[in-house]
Amino acid sequence: MSIPNAPINPDFEIENGVLINYKGESSNVVIPSSVTTIGWRAFYECDWIESITIGSSVRTIEPSAFVLCTSLKEIIIPSSVTCIDDRAFCLCESLERLTISRSVRKIGHGICASCFSLKEIIVEEGNPRYCTIDGNLYTKDGKELVQYALGNGATAFTIPNGVVKIGEWSFWGCNVLESLTLSSSIERIGASAFTSCENLKTVYNHSHLDIEAGSDTYGMVAYYAENVYND
Repeated sequence: MSIPNAPINPDFEIENGVLINYKGESSNVVIPSSVTTIGWRAFYECDWIESITIGSSVRTIEPSAFVLCTSLKEIIIPSSVTCIDDRAFCLCESLERLTISRSVRKIGHGICASCFSLKEIIVEEGNPRYCTIDGNLYTKDGKELVQYALGNGATAFTIPNGVVKIGEWSFWGCNVLESLTLSSSIERIGASAFTSCENLKTVYNHSHLDIEAGSDTYGMVAYYAENVYND
């Protein structure tokens, strides 16, 4: 059954439950209860928004839904949401904390790419697909690092043992990181995982991957590196 358009609030363009475009000027936004999907680039470059309340009717957040909401500081994903798609909060430069409910079953690539202030990602206890380790987002089995918290301030990071894959876009824009240690369990590094990590100068490689300084392979993990130490 389709959900009729909601003409009550002219700030929101909604079609069959999909929020197509936000046209308002408020810094504190409450998404209408008629919305089930926050659409692609619905809040594109709404750089004046400081907070967004996502209602219990929302099920899906589409790719790049909140891209360039540069004043947004915190997002709490309600229990109704099951899908957060690729780059949903990309370039939200003021975002400090993302809380993901236990209901989320699918998280796309680089959901917080270039969120330079992101200090931690919190996953609600009981989520069967995802978890948080030291503020970073992983699959529940610990085999994939899905999103690194770019603003945690660490200049060095060691990928935990057991991680098999570093997800696409997962470190994109992490300018503070200077040194990275790849554990022996690493088998794959997703595309563009380390793009724009311009200060990542040293890589300690304990994996079987053949990584060379200056190479754009393996997610650009050593593209900016001056030294790569392979076991």
